[in-house]
Amino acid sequence: MLAAVARKRALVTCHGLDPARVRATSLATRLSRVAVASCGEGPRRLLAERGVVSRVLDNAVPVMPAPVARDELLARFGLPASMALAVSPARLTEQKDPLTLVRALAAAKGVCGLLVGGGPLDGAIRAEVARLGAEDRIVIAPWQPDARALLAGADLLVLASRWEGQPTVVLEAMAAGVAVVATSCPGIADTVVDGRSALLAAPGDHAALAAQLERAASDPGLRRSLVDLARTQANRHRVEVVVEEHLDAYARLREGRWP
Repeated sequence: MLAAVARKRALVTCHGLDPARVRATSLATRLSRVAVASCGEGPRRLLAERGVVSRVLDNAVPVMPAPVARDELLARFGLPASMALAVSPARLTEQKDPLTLVRALAAAKGVCGLLVGGGPLDGAIRAEVARLGAEDRIVIAPWQPDARALLAGADLLVLASRWEGQPTVVLEAMAAGVAVVATSCPGIADTVVDGRSALLAAPGDHAALAAQLERAASDPGLRRSLVDLARTQANRHRVEVVVEEHLDAYARLREGRWP
């Protein structure tokens, strides 16, 4: 009896789900009979397709710090002031697909890029940047203690992810007034509205991602339009709003009314 009660009150939160592992994860979840919360519509949908019912609990975005001044940011990393600055705060892993990202940045006219985070693909990505002859406008940097302020000072956030949950960095960019250019992978496509609060390209397609970067870089009016709607969406992720969502969810769990 105690085990059954504990199981009913246990909650697992899915922050992201590799599509290649959905089947095994869903089977284990169904067998455990544990309550599941999904951080975003993307994980919720993937689980639902395998018969796992979950409740969306959004990620929260604390107030963004004051941005690092654009000129200071460019000078710090030795990037050209004449180009739009696209920042990508993400670890260099297969999930984030940094190879597609640097190829897109190298192909995009009028755009320079800063990848912040490091990771197991660091060496391979640096080698690719060198092969592309783009070292003067693509910088690979380890994680920075002021990464959120660096993001806030950029012209664009760019992500080439293969899958996400509800990516906090996208929400942070939206809250900071930074236009988002990314892939339409699970998680991202469920968080933004393509053409309205972000510009999206198919995962793995560096030419399409480069075209969206060029489009955003060359059109300040478009960037402002994307930012205006994005900020409205980001308001739903204020800490006080998300805390209330979580408290309500925990109450439902305790009362046996999940999801």
